[in-house]
Amino acid sequence: VTNSGSTTFKVNCSNKTPFTVGMAPSALNGGTAVGTGFMLGATNGDKVPYTLWSGSAGGTVWGNTVGTNTVAGTGGGMAAGKAVSFTVYAQAVNADFAQDNYADTVTVNVNY
Repeated sequence: VTNSGSTTFKVNCSNKTPFTVGMAPSALNGGTAVGTGFMLGATNGDKVPYTLWSGSAGGTVWGNTVGTNTVAGTGGGMAAGKAVSFTVYAQAVNADFAQDNYADTVTVNVNY
């Protein structure tokens, strides 16, 4: 069973300022590879493994090493309110776990 989802977020940076965006799943839940983490069950303690992607799931893993697995952008200008949109995709593979509310914290790092 493969489960996937996505969300969009925005970065607002000064006009024409280059930046990179990195993703870092919580190390507290035991992610060991780049762009991977575990969603922890609220009541049962199960850990569902997942991977973050910068393209559709199965594309490029989104990590936190500048120049290797981050995503680049250029500021659109804060005064004009031209934030740059990004979509992050998450995929949990072989997620045959008990029903529960699963969550993890992902830190978004913007370097400029």
